[in-house]
Amino acid sequence: MFQLFSQLFKEESDIIQVLESLSNSGNIDLLLSFPMWSRFALESRNGNIIDIGTKISSLCIKWYETMVSVVTNQSNGENLVVIFCQQLSAISFVLKERNDIYSKLLKIFKKRISSLPLDRLFLATSFIHELEPHIVKDFKKFLLSKLKASLDNTTDEDTLIKIISQICNSPDSSLRVPNRLCQVVLSKFWIFLLNATGEVKELLDNSCVKRVREKISQLVCTMKDKSIKTGLLSELVEYSNDRLINCINAVIGPEGKVITNEMLDYFRENLRGHSNIVQNLDFFYSKWCVKAVDVQFYLDDLTEKKNNSTFLEMSQPRHWSIHEKIIQVSRKAYKYKYSQTFVNVFEANTDEETQKKRASGVAGH
Repeated sequence: MFQLFSQLFKEESDIIQVLESLSNSGNIDLLLSFPMWSRFALESRNGNIIDIGTKISSLCIKWYETMVSVVTNQSNGENLVVIFCQQLSAISFVLKERNDIYSKLLKIFKKRISSLPLDRLFLATSFIHELEPHIVKDFKKFLLSKLKASLDNTTDEDTLIKIISQICNSPDSSLRVPNRLCQVVLSKFWIFLLNATGEVKELLDNSCVKRVREKISQLVCTMKDKSIKTGLLSELVEYSNDRLINCINAVIGPEGKVITNEMLDYFRENLRGHSNIVQNLDFFYSKWCVKAVDVQFYLDDLTEKKNNSTFLEMSQPRHWSIHEKIIQVSRKAYKYKYSQTFVNVFEANTDEETQKKRASGVAGH
């Protein structure tokens, strides 16, 4: 049906009339179809896309207001926050250069969900993490402000535990973090907790907090002497320097300055080179050496180096010794990863016997 849009509605006035009708509808299904109809309306008007795009943008406000109202009144227990966020994401292609329209939709969204209980907001964190990044960011900012206000007004010592479990949609007894959005919220909580001052003796004596502080101290030691595993280090440097330093300083103390921006940048730069070599080799072995008699030996060694070698070992001259003859070839071959021509040339010039040689023999060929 959507694909027939350009054939069904040829005049701009007809298109706008259809979208106006949808934006005023009292039917949930029709309202939720508005973003898709809008997309096809834009795609069907190549010549007047700017003009019609402006009109559609203005219709978005009316549509979103109506959708929020109708969904609220007719929903049967669905998570309203998730639906509202999903629709913001669905219409975002119209709003790419219309921050003013997006701001108005966001205002409608915040106004509607501001009266919802916190547990409804927390539940949404498990479902909206894959939406448009700016929508996730704005929701996270709103959620954290509501969370702060709630904590400021609570005297129940178990409230925080309940909140954490609700954020992750997980039982109180065994926390499971379902996605990166939840992880970010919790990591900020830990930094906040570890930096606590004042009446904190009982907090610092807590076995869980002690264990976390001990693990961070051990981590710092391995970073200082470069015995940290490359797999773990790769995960760490995905975070910003500020976040890592704040977390470490909470345990070691800022006066120690054991982990610096320069050190983290050094780790990150060297890991990038290491990661590129692993990527090139892995592709080469998996793509071009499938029939090689010793390919599994090379792949196993590569996995070991990727996850379990230390940063210090990674820096040693002989770290890549068994792959040394193949690294240069793999780097060149990776450039043609998506080239069917390269595949054809390789297959035409490499017979069955050559492909069954040792991996180094395939590379030499």
